[in-house]
Amino acid sequence: MMLKRKAGSEKSKQLNWMDVVFLTAVVILAVLCRMIFIQNAVNTFQNNILTYIACAFDILLGAVTCFLTAEISGSMKKGAAAGVAVIFSPAVILTSSALGQIESVIAAVILFAAYQSIKRSRVLFASVLEISVILLIFFEMGAAYYRASGAVLLLTNHFPDFYTLLGTWHDRAAGVSCLIAAVVWISLGMKQMWKKREGISLDQAVFGAAVTGMFLTFLAPGMNYHSGFLVDILMIICIFIRPEKWYLGLGWNLTSVLVTTSVVTGKVIVPETALSVIRFIILTMTIAEFIIVQKKTAQEKTLQEKTANNKNYKNKVTCIMKNLPDMTFYLFIILTGMAARVVLFKLESYDYTHDFKAWLDVMYQNGGIRSLRMEITDYTTPYTTFLSLLTTVIPQKYEYYCLYAMKLLSGLFDIAAGLLSAEIIYHMTRSRKKAKVTFAVVFFLPTVLINSAAWGQCDIIYVTFLLAFILYILKEKPFLAMIFLGIALSIKLQAVFVLPVLLAALLVKKVRWSHLLLLPGVYFLTMLPALIMGRTFWSLFDIYFTQAGEFAESLSMHAPNLYYLTGVSAPDVIGKIGFLTAFLLIGTITYLTIRNELLTGNFCNNLIMETILIIAVCCYFLPHMHERYGFLADILIVIAAVIRPERWPYAAAWNFIAVIPYLWYMTGYLAIDMSILAVAQFVVLTGLSYEMIRSYQKNEKELITLNSEGRMCGKDS
Repeated sequence: MMLKRKAGSEKSKQLNWMDVVFLTAVVILAVLCRMIFIQNAVNTFQNNILTYIACAFDILLGAVTCFLTAEISGSMKKGAAAGVAVIFSPAVILTSSALGQIESVIAAVILFAAYQSIKRSRVLFASVLEISVILLIFFEMGAAYYRASGAVLLLTNHFPDFYTLLGTWHDRAAGVSCLIAAVVWISLGMKQMWKKREGISLDQAVFGAAVTGMFLTFLAPGMNYHSGFLVDILMIICIFIRPEKWYLGLGWNLTSVLVTTSVVTGKVIVPETALSVIRFIILTMTIAEFIIVQKKTAQEKTLQEKTANNKNYKNKVTCIMKNLPDMTFYLFIILTGMAARVVLFKLESYDYTHDFKAWLDVMYQNGGIRSLRMEITDYTTPYTTFLSLLTTVIPQKYEYYCLYAMKLLSGLFDIAAGLLSAEIIYHMTRSRKKAKVTFAVVFFLPTVLINSAAWGQCDIIYVTFLLAFILYILKEKPFLAMIFLGIALSIKLQAVFVLPVLLAALLVKKVRWSHLLLLPGVYFLTMLPALIMGRTFWSLFDIYFTQAGEFAESLSMHAPNLYYLTGVSAPDVIGKIGFLTAFLLIGTITYLTIRNELLTGNFCNNLIMETILIIAVCCYFLPHMHERYGFLADILIVIAAVIRPERWPYAAAWNFIAVIPYLWYMTGYLAIDMSILAVAQFVVLTGLSYEMIRSYQKNEKELITLNSEGRMCGKDS
């Protein structure tokens, strides 16, 4: 019977000539309706190519809605009805053809992504919808904040919401309402999605995303007449997947139609206050329905799992007791390490007193977060956004606490870096003891401790994301790996040191070439806060080019490398020779790694050593290197030593050499001459190179031995 139903359902999804005639009629009528409004709107709105694109996407949006609704409801008739309802929705027609907005383009892309994600998992489907709704609405808030340009924020613009009911308030009300909206989203949206992620249904995911959008559009400031476009589409879908509550979706869309009509005609058909009251009533009823559905689902799931939970209770207690020593160890290390860091929080480095403090003062004078529109720091958008948020939250008379917050953020990433290092070790060795040793050593590394807690630098942030990149390459999850690499590249330029590793991964097919598109995509997303506030795209893109020209007067910035042997003020030709040497050595390392992978398949086992050597070569031979640029190698060499204990002398020597310039910067006292450190660094670099080459030769000899034994066995047989 199941096979028959499946075959029948597949047959019902095939198009016959009646379906073709119906679809053709729908498309023709849709085009005619929109052409009428486009012609009548020439005198009032700009009639450009975007209007025609938006109208074309109206039809695509209807098609995507059709297939998505059919997939959720299991009925192609409901899907077709939902698609037609979207195409001929007055709000959709007026928004695209009369007002020339491109909301249908965004909605079509989001719903198509959601439809594609159904094939992977329901949780991914729910995540795409929830996150898309949230990002769109917060983008509208940011755009409204930018349009204010320092003037009084327009809390509502022809939108029936919370502010229409209460009248014009000040910016403080906007902040309070944002907080309320965020709390509501967390409690209703993400809680529902993650708490019941295993048993979440597709209709619950759509309904939950619609509820999230209704809440945020009603409570968030700066909403425009088209800000709830995606929510309107979701509510139309809800009409067909939950027909018993059709009046909720219909009522919500009716208010949108009235608002859009008022904007197009310039006449108030229904007062916005009345529409706000209607939306508030619909919102309240939708909340009640949402809570009832969630309670019913929870009760059913509780009854089903009650017996299983009783059986698994003893196993869970046993598991917790088994892991309790590990949890206690990690907690003890974290508390001890953070206590050591807090002691150093009061130290003010030269960078803070001469750079960060001046930046913070300018941010205070220019409105905190609004200062993102200016070129103040030489950092990229993510960390500059963090600094501007500090000046928004912390009053200027307590500016000193900004230093504490900066160091606390770096301290939290110290923990994350230690945990990721431990996870890398556990993934490669399956040893909990080695993972704990790695976490403790990394968390208390002198360079890690000084960099975040004493110096107040943020190098640990980009290094944490690079460790995540390495971990997910090892786990063969290139999509996540590339996202983390994109975040690292958007924070610090030094993340480019791992690009040869990425090249090797691409050539041995550990990463797809299409995944490279994630890098500019992530970088662009991190620029959005500054772009919304009004900063130009080129000024954000040019940051790394500006950084590359800094410190050009010295061949080495306290990095113990080749240029302390030739002289840091040597002619530029020395730097060019060093650059060429580094290029050739990095190419050689990459070639050997690729060759070894193609012969033996040991790419993941050699990944750590390859990364260490590339960073070491860059820091030793490239000109204008800072002492902090080898920060990732400080951690990776500890990981390499835990994997193979014979590497501990290299790890100890490397980190000892690395911490001396740190102490020189912080105290002004140089314990060992830099030329001696440069020689020692060269010895370590040579030893690491020999170690890697010997490892490659060993792998190839083992392969040759296995092949020869296989041939002998073949002859004997």
